[in-house]
Formats: sequence, C-alpha cells, structure tokens
Amino acid sequence: MVWTLILTGGFSQWVDSPGVLQYWELQDLLKQRREAASLVESNLQSLAEAHAALETDSLTQKREIRKVLGYVGADEIVFEFSDRK
Repeated sequence: MVWTLILTGGFSQWVDSPGVLQYWELQDLLKQRREAASLVESNLQSLAEAHAALETDSLTQKREIRKVLGYVGADEIVFEFSDRK
C-alpha cells in the first residue's frame, strides 16, 4: 500500500519522489512540444519553398515587386479609390 502511494506520487509533498503522475504530465508536455516543433518545421518548409520561388520564378518575383514596391506593369491600369469627405 505504501509503495503504491510512493510510486503514484501520493507522497510527493513529503518525499522527494515525483512518481507516475509527474511522468504522465511530462509525457503530455513532450507531446505538446513535439506538435509545436512539427508546426514550426512545416512553417519552415513553406518558407523555404517561398524563398526558392523568389530566387528562381520570375512571375513570383514580379508579383512581390508589385505588392511590396507598388510597381505597375506596362499593360496595367491603376485605379485609386479614396474616401474623401
């Protein structure tokens, strides 16, 4: 009976034995960290693909130049709408 309480962490307040409860909590935390790492890796992969497209694809380069710098192509018309009161 006493060993069961020690192993499960029932005496963790008085004895320096974390027990199985802390193991389960740490396993849950490890699962959360692995999911976060997986998300970061997928974001990194998509950024690497975007980086490669910006270096090699001329259409992607033109799109970003227009979006960031506001350039207009020779065959394009710009409409500017403003709310003047």
